[in-house]
Amino acid sequence: MSGGFHVVGSDGIAAFESPAGEDVVVRATGDETGGHYDLVEFTIDPGPGVTPLHVHHNNEEAMYVLEGELTVQLGETVRTLGPGSYAMAERGVPHTYRSSGEGPARVLFTLMPGNAWGYLEETAERGPVEDESDIERMLPILESYGIEVVGPPLDGDDGDAGADRDTGRVG
Repeated sequence: MSGGFHVVGSDGIAAFESPAGEDVVVRATGDETGGHYDLVEFTIDPGPGVTPLHVHHNNEEAMYVLEGELTVQLGETVRTLGPGSYAMAERGVPHTYRSSGEGPARVLFTLMPGNAWGYLEETAERGPVEDESDIERMLPILESYGIEVVGPPLDGDDGDAGADRDTGRVG
């Protein structure tokens, strides 16, 4: 971090479509934050999830909902979060998410420590994930960043009708 501050315009540092079809805007990387965190904004269309249940072995991952509804699974807990809600998966906690509202969800993801966001860009270069074989071809990239796939995505019938909504702590 040079000069003690960092400013990024609305276009971010980088923008691309994730393999799950999410619009991704990188707001800050470990290069700008002294290695402390990456800040990445996702716009996620509603429907069944694409991101499989996974574990970060090297990073914590926090999620802050800006718009829409995001259903998250953290371990065995499933919660639906609205605007202003926050959840965090500590290292080693299996987690996944999907946009569960009527429209897209805009979510800020923070990976701590920083410089972990590269897996998003590298997997995006491999093209979209349309079935399980596509996830298989992403595994070497994910593993190189300490990410382990441990289960399927949320399928839309993940119990969020009865999931806790915006109520207190998750965990």
